[in-house]
Amino acid sequence: VVTGKITHTYNTITGNYIFEGWGTGDAPSTTNASYEYNITANTTVYAFFTKAYTVTYDKKGESGSSTVSATATANSTTKSISSGTKVAAGSTIKLTATPASGYRVVGWYSDANCTNQLQNGGSTYNAGTLTAAKTVYVKFEETKYDVTIQAGANGSVSPSGVQKVGNVTPVTITATANNGYTFTNWTKTGNVTITDAKSASTTIKA
Repeated sequence: VVTGKITHTYNTITGNYIFEGWGTGDAPSTTNASYEYNITANTTVYAFFTKAYTVTYDKKGESGSSTVSATATANSTTKSISSGTKVAAGSTIKLTATPASGYRVVGWYSDANCTNQLQNGGSTYNAGTLTAAKTVYVKFEETKYDVTIQAGANGSVSPSGVQKVGNVTPVTITATANNGYTFTNWTKTGNVTITDAKSASTTIKA
């Protein structure tokens, strides 16, 4: 009979497997990578491992404050995971996108060029059960609205007609008076912001 203490330490990731925990039976009794046992008799200590796959995710289309995050759920336990994390096979993966002000989610994709769409729009994407390495991209774009630019009598505007205008990137508009006339001001209806309504060339946001 051995009386005393034994400490086991193991790297939590090795190859395509992740460490589940230490135990003296058929299942781990602790998930700590380092654990101290009180030994009072002949004892066999097992290190338990499970198959794991890498989960990678990123955002496209907006380099500012839009964010994407992910969680992995296994055995009724949910934890946040960073991109590039090895996750136990069989875990359920969920991703969440938070657009910056003035942006929206276009969709979720499996490629960096955002051509193979997994889901159209939506702030969350349920990636399902993990059975292989998984890569997901979320694409953001500026939310834009139809704004009609038109001239009153005795002048013209550029651009003219319906334009796509958002609240992030300003659109320049220019008014040109006919011969014998002068520009007075811009007017608006609806939710449009004019930077300088008294300037013939100005910018707008919607």
